[in-house]
Amino acid sequence: MTAGGFQVAPGELRTEAGRWAAAGARLTALTARMDELRFAGDGGLLERHFTPSYHALIDSLVARCTEADDRMGEIGQTLGQLAGDYEAGEEAHARAIRGAAAAPGSFRSGEVFRSAEAGES
Repeated sequence: MTAGGFQVAPGELRTEAGRWAAAGARLTALTARMDELRFAGDGGLLERHFTPSYHALIDSLVARCTEADDRMGEIGQTLGQLAGDYEAGEEAHARAIRGAAAAPGSFRSGEVFRSAEAGES
């Protein structure tokens, strides 16, 4: 369907929303496994100097992945909402056109549909 010169495909928006949700789920699973990357040392030189920085890096990765998952979820929800809103608007316009065509004294049969196809209001 065309809206303001743009092709709108609600089904494609919903498919894309699912892709964003799936990507977010993969990040959630990855984030849950990041604790496995931590290690406990024996108190030696490596543990004192390297481990704190390494664990800070893991904490930073967890925070960024969690934030990305949240944003991906928001994008998916927005795409799904756009598809629903577009379909609701299209249905409302179709009802208005059918109602105008059925009203007594309205346009001749088919005239409303021709003007709608031409993009006239």
